[in-house]
Amino acid sequence: MPTLPLNDFEDAMQCASVMACDADVIVSRNIKDYQHSPIRALTPEQCLMELKEQRFIQDDMDWGLHGSD
Repeated sequence: MPTLPLNDFEDAMQCASVMACDADVIVSRNIKDYQHSPIRALTPEQCLMELKEQRFIQDDMDWGLHGSD
């Protein structure tokens, strides 16, 4: 089993899980912990923006990321 270049055990487990299921990204509010990860990490907002750009979701969907008005 290859060693993952992550200092935190839980982060390494999440990275290994993502790799095992062939996912493209890790979505986390704390992406700085994944700077050395072999899998790209995105914040939830970044992930939604990429999904919008790739037209997987519509621009007018409200995901509640900006708090209540």
